[in-house]
Amino acid sequence: MALHECGLIPIFFDELHGGKKEIQEQIPFGGVEIVHEVNVAYRGVHVETLREAYLIRFANDLHATLFIDVMDLWKKVSRSNSEDIILQRFEKGANAYRVLGGSKGTITDMKRFEIFGPTIIGTNEELHKILDTRAVHITMLPSQKVFETDVTREIALPFKERLVAFRMRHYLEQLPVIEKPASGRLGDILLPIRQIIRLVRPDKEKQFMSLVQVIQQRRETERTISLDAMIISVIIGLRNIARAGHGVIGVKQITDSVNTAWDLSSGNLTPHKIGRKLLSLGFEKARMSNGNAGIIYNQPLINKLSSIYVLQAA
Repeated sequence: MALHECGLIPIFFDELHGGKKEIQEQIPFGGVEIVHEVNVAYRGVHVETLREAYLIRFANDLHATLFIDVMDLWKKVSRSNSEDIILQRFEKGANAYRVLGGSKGTITDMKRFEIFGPTIIGTNEELHKILDTRAVHITMLPSQKVFETDVTREIALPFKERLVAFRMRHYLEQLPVIEKPASGRLGDILLPIRQIIRLVRPDKEKQFMSLVQVIQQRRETERTISLDAMIISVIIGLRNIARAGHGVIGVKQITDSVNTAWDLSSGNLTPHKIGRKLLSLGFEKARMSNGNAGIIYNQPLINKLSSIYVLQAA
C-alpha cells in the first residue's frame, strides 16, 4: 500500500559492527519495529554484489526489497557503474538508462529500467555524502545475545502472511494526509513512515517524532564539523581582510587558513579544490588586485550558510 502511494522512501543504512545474525533481528525504530530480515520483506533479496545487471533485474523485473551487504560500499558502487541505481532507489519514478545492442542505432539502442524500491544497506564505512542525505543511519553495535535459532524463511512466513493480509485490508485506502516530520529531504523520506504509524499505531507517533529530532540533531552536528562549515568559519574570520580588500578575499588566503585549522592526515587542500567548494557554496568569483583568484564577501549569503551549518555569523 505505502510503496504504491509514496513518492519517496528512505534508504536504511546500517554501519555494521556485528554479524548477519544481528542484522536479522528486529530493530526498535521509534516504537515501530522495522524487521531487517529480507525473508519478511516484500520480495526480499539479500545481495552481496553491486553488479549493475543484478541490481537492474531485481529492481525492474522483480520490484524487490534489496538488502545490500557489502564492504567498502562506495568503492564497489563506482567500480560497478551502479551509482545511478543506488542513489535513485529512494525516489518513485526514477529510471536508469543503459545502451544495449549498439547495432540498433542512436536512441533505439537505449533501454529504460525502473529502479525504485525499498533498500537496506549494511556496510563497514560511512555513506557517501549524497547517499547519506537519502538515508536513515542506524549503527549496529555488537550483540551480546546468543542466537539459538537460525532465521529461516519458514520462521518468517507467519509474519509475511500477516503483512500480506494487512496490505490487502488497506489496499484501497489512502494514507493519512499529514505534515512532514522534518524540513528538507529528511522530512520527505520520513513522511511515509509517519503516515504508516498514523494509520497503524497512532499512539507511537510521539516516539517516532522524538527519533526524528535525534536524527536531525545528528545531521546538524555532522554539518557543523564538516569541511564546508570550516570554510565558512574561515571566511567569517577573514572579514576584516575583505573590508580592506574592497569586499574580496583571496582563495589562497582561505586555503591556507583552512589547512592550518583542519587536521588533514592525507595532506593539505589545494586552492583549486577550495575554489570549487566556494563555488558550490554560492560565492561569486572575483579577481584580486595582484591578479590572484578570490571571492566576493557576501554577508547575506554568509548569514544563510551560518544558519544552515549552525555557525555564528559575523
